[in-house]
Amino acid sequence: NNYMKNAVELIGRIARDLSKKFIIYGIEDENSYKMASNIDCQMLQGNYFSKIMSEEEFKNYLTGRK
Repeated sequence: NNYMKNAVELIGRIARDLSKKFIIYGIEDENSYKMASNIDCQMLQGNYFSKIMSEEEFKNYLTGRK
């Protein structure tokens, strides 16, 4: 919604003005991804990119093993 978008944009603007990087958590779908991408955020996290995984699953993911 617009309230959330405006709040995230404001936080992003403050972070950039302070020369700070910020992460947007909770990117769950394409709409969230597009909104965050338009804000010029450097780091995004959420199930849109990958489901939550254990340490072992993550190691396998990094090495290409199943």
